[in-house]
Amino acid sequence: MVVRVRICEVADIDSSILREVLAYWTTKRTEHHLPARSRFDPLVEVPRLVPHLMLVEYHSTPPRFRFRLVGTLVVDCMGEDRTGTWVEGGGQTNDQIARLLSSSIEQNGPTYGHASFQTPSGLWVKSRWVNLPLASDGVVIDRLLVAMVQVPCQVSLSMSVPKSEQDIWSILLPPL
Repeated sequence: MVVRVRICEVADIDSSILREVLAYWTTKRTEHHLPARSRFDPLVEVPRLVPHLMLVEYHSTPPRFRFRLVGTLVVDCMGEDRTGTWVEGGGQTNDQIARLLSSSIEQNGPTYGHASFQTPSGLWVKSRWVNLPLASDGVVIDRLLVAMVQVPCQVSLSMSVPKSEQDIWSILLPPL
């Protein structure tokens, strides 16, 4: 497993959908506080983005994640509907998901990344995502708003099995 964390600018995000979700999140934050889940109503405010969104609950002791909502395009990308499930139990995919979700907790801010992973049906998928932290009290992260887009992946029968890969960037936000 390869994991790299670097800094990027918003303009470096190569998906217009992910930039739009980040812009939506940015309108909800304040200069010194993370936005709360209660400030978001994506079904009304940004309905075209909803299929790309996940709402993930974060529990700090012990560190655990639970998928509260998973958009239809994310289900298609992941190859299964994880709504209501916890990210736990071993396995390469769960370990990878936990690392990707943890990136925003560790950075205490939004992160962007690329990942390749194997779905339960054995297909390899490449994706781009943003993790956007939410905090009921404005400070302590208790949820993540995650957006994901699938990237076309060409696989041939003669191709060797790809390695799981992760690139993670901490997003440098412009001041409010």
